[in-house]
Amino acid sequence: MYPSRILLSLTAIAAWAGTALAGPIDVQVAERQTQKLRISEFILAARASFVSLTPLTRSLVPLGDSITEITCWRALVWDMLADAKYADQVQYVGSQNSNPQNCKPNTANWDEHHEGHSGWLAIDIANNYLTKWMQSTPADIVMFMLGTNDVVRGHSTADIMAAYTKMVNIMRTANPKMKIIVDMVIPLSLGSNSGITAINNAIPDWAKKLNTTDSPIVIADCNTGFPTSDLRDGVHPNLAGDKIIASRIGPLLLNYVQESLGK
Repeated sequence: MYPSRILLSLTAIAAWAGTALAGPIDVQVAERQTQKLRISEFILAARASFVSLTPLTRSLVPLGDSITEITCWRALVWDMLADAKYADQVQYVGSQNSNPQNCKPNTANWDEHHEGHSGWLAIDIANNYLTKWMQSTPADIVMFMLGTNDVVRGHSTADIMAAYTKMVNIMRTANPKMKIIVDMVIPLSLGSNSGITAINNAIPDWAKKLNTTDSPIVIADCNTGFPTSDLRDGVHPNLAGDKIIASRIGPLLLNYVQESLGK
């Protein structure tokens, strides 16, 4: 029986009971009150069961800079969620709702929400924005790639990793059971990659130290095997690069979603 029909049946029972109890039945007042109480308890218990039948929805945040905003890997990951039959149980969330690259995944109505901000630094996001975002668009899972703009603007690896730590603390304040995917940063074909390499080398130990049972951190290695020929402009991935990123993030996200939904 569908939950809505259950509630309709319960409502009918309650109406019948109320009519019957209002009639000229020779019972004690206390006994009538007890019957009413039992019916009320039954209806409340059934409504609680109805709520438990409502499908869970998990909120996922793609967080980052232009490599999150003006690329198509988000759409490709959504296809993976849809193929796994999770599309009606998850949603992307974020203050942005856009598809600047006119991505055309297999899923026609994919969720375009995200928290990708072109040109923004990890340091600025950690210090000035993430707290508000986590409050306005609560999340269960965050996946982020950040640091490219920090490196380009001369910030040290220590400063960038401190920003990572602050972001994790903000996420866990918003949701103590937040699940986190941190992406190794894709390479650049413009200038030196020493700063990107330094971030990626620091991530494993950083993640190990901050990882907890309640709020795990896993690493999506989006850098290893990523050819700079898969960058359309020296910084952002082309479609082939998007597919690489999606192939590294997607399986980890699917595992988290599966765990979160108790599958």
